[in-house]
Amino acid sequence: GSHIAAKKQNNSIDGYIITQNSQEYGQLSTLFSLKGVKFITDTAVIIVKPPDFNVNIINTKEHLIFTETIAKYNIKRSNYYIDQKNSKVKFEVKPDEKPYDTIDNFKVNNYKYYKTEINVRRVNICDFSTVRPPNTPAKMMDVCSQLAYLPTGYGFPVRYSKYEWNHGKRIKKYLLNTYSIKPAKINLNEFIIPKNLTKVDSEMAVVMGCKRVGKNDNLKDLFKTDY
Repeated sequence: GSHIAAKKQNNSIDGYIITQNSQEYGQLSTLFSLKGVKFITDTAVIIVKPPDFNVNIINTKEHLIFTETIAKYNIKRSNYYIDQKNSKVKFEVKPDEKPYDTIDNFKVNNYKYYKTEINVRRVNICDFSTVRPPNTPAKMMDVCSQLAYLPTGYGFPVRYSKYEWNHGKRIKKYLLNTYSIKPAKINLNEFIIPKNLTKVDSEMAVVMGCKRVGKNDNLKDLFKTDY
């Protein structure tokens, strides 16, 4: 009995189970640890883990997988809010003035995210909030921010409100909320990529559950974020 218990213990790692809800994605459970992060929804899981930090999107009902390097993913991601070629557009993050709150005793930091078109206008395109759980590497928190199309370096994203601007009016478009952050022992098997999955060539294909879709679709369609 003790031998089996010890073996089980060796195959798990300290981490967190985070329960979230998003307007576009429904109920979301996140397993978060040094060894990887796994997002779980009704029909899909996303697994990202060291050392390569590839983004693996798996349709669990249709047994499909799409894999992309984090470098490629970030090139696409950067097009949404870091336009390096256009010097007339700047993006900046400012701490929000509102007092911090807590989720399960974790301090929540709040930020405002601005897009400025030089000599034209400065608009608030997103409000977001983060936590920094103890013993959590910055790299893993950054990966979660990258997957949510948020700026990196601020912690693990627990809330966001993303806005679109239409004729000068701000419309709240995409929401994420976090209900709980619980320390947990996470089985390392959770981060194993299943065998016998059919590889597809785009995120949209894996999400829609079909073998082939246009090449230009990307993870934005999964989270339906759009700056």
